[in-house]
Amino acid sequence: MKYGLPALLGCLVVLGGQPALAMGSGAVCLPYPVNPKYREECGSCHVAYSPSLLPARSWRKTMENLDKHFDSDASIEEPVRVALERHLVENAMDSEEATCRMDMMNRGLSARDVPLRITATPYFRRIHRPIGSMVWKHEKVGSSANCGACHSQADRGRYASSELRLPVEIQDLVARRQKGCM
Repeated sequence: MKYGLPALLGCLVVLGGQPALAMGSGAVCLPYPVNPKYREECGSCHVAYSPSLLPARSWRKTMENLDKHFDSDASIEEPVRVALERHLVENAMDSEEATCRMDMMNRGLSARDVPLRITATPYFRRIHRPIGSMVWKHEKVGSSANCGACHSQADRGRYASSELRLPVEIQDLVARRQKGCM
């Protein structure tokens, strides 16, 4: 094979006449279904995370406890809550209807696991292990929940390493961490 697996993972493939991003490890993603109300309600405080990053059971639990949403009251009108929960569940990592099923994100989760934070999933922890806490605490990042600080297309539900853009101020921190200096 001339280009190797990393090159293939970043290639654009075509399924049924629509573009899809081949993400490897069992994930092929059609364009993420934009839900303006989801972006308006949830994206006003944080990145409107791709539903494919958590299983349906996690989205259900999150949406039923919006009055205690990570130490904030994120309550919304019931019809809006129901519609947003439907959107999240239909596009969750384990949904048959999802345009992007991130099977790799599901690895290591038992059927009983109900992670409420994407950062608590085994895949997230494994893939971000080299980052280190100094990067998460940097003023340009703030926390591991700020996907948009490094993933330039996070607001579109895309997290490809080819689109990774580390803030200049933390590039050296990451490089030193990866070399084992920190």
